[in-house]
Amino acid sequence: MYFSIIVYVIMSSQPENEIKRVYDLLKQGDYQSAKEVLSEILVDDLENPEILFGLKCTGFWENKLTQISEITNLFPKGEQLISGWKEFLYLIDNEKSRYEQCIYSIKKGVFTQVLEIFQRLLQENTFSKKGAIVGRIGLCYKQLGDYDTALRFLGEANLENPEKASILAEMADCYALCGEEKTSKILFREAFFINSQDVDISVLESELFCRLYSEVIRTGKKDEVAAEWFPVEGVLLGVLNVKRELRALEVGKLKQNIYALETELKDEGVEADLIIPRLINNYFRLIDHYTTVMEDRTKINEILLKIKLLNADVYERYTV
Repeated sequence: MYFSIIVYVIMSSQPENEIKRVYDLLKQGDYQSAKEVLSEILVDDLENPEILFGLKCTGFWENKLTQISEITNLFPKGEQLISGWKEFLYLIDNEKSRYEQCIYSIKKGVFTQVLEIFQRLLQENTFSKKGAIVGRIGLCYKQLGDYDTALRFLGEANLENPEKASILAEMADCYALCGEEKTSKILFREAFFINSQDVDISVLESELFCRLYSEVIRTGKKDEVAAEWFPVEGVLLGVLNVKRELRALEVGKLKQNIYALETELKDEGVEADLIIPRLINNYFRLIDHYTTVMEDRTKINEILLKIKLLNADVYERYTV
């Protein structure tokens, strides 16, 4: 009987060891070998959902790498791998929470490969796209969990292009993942103010952003419209509630933006679903500035009235 128990323990631990081996192979980006091991395990466990999910994933990445292998230029090759990751996340969206270990292993394999590509590009010293290259290296380190190194490269990318919203958002995400929420909130707000449509939400992972994302999606807003509502909901929910005094040049530019958006909103056929939240975001920023510099209350009330006319619900939530 004692011998039987030992045999049972050994046999029952074998599938676990094999699955661990699969995850190690996925971290190395060896999808073919991982698929072979999974197929062997499946023979003895035909209905194991974890194995079936793993086969689905390895099949996807085998096909994706076959397509990408035909690309000889390194920059588009790296970009295609990142696009493949986004496509993969969309494919498994309903299963993400159940197979986190598998997904983490694949992410490590994918972004290790992407990192190697962009590091090679950086070493070649052809810097026509240096900002884009160091930005991608920063993204890779963030996805691999090395946030300090990620911030160093993202900071360099930001110096190359200070108005790049996607870089600011990735820096904000890094700071949030490091527990520096105040800095994160400032940068997220800046990113969404500069250009909400440029922010790539598929690579943002912090709890701070995910909380905001969930609230916006819960309202039924999607895609481009949802992107414009992120900063508005962020203020209303207190997620992006950090204020700063604007420089004179920034105030002038902000007022110009508001005038342009108000004029655009009067045109027939305009995409009001996009313009209205964008305009409200600009109004919030101007109110924050007026509050910070202790401007006359009359000016703040004028802006509040404009918000009320655009969206009474936003006005009520903002003024409570």
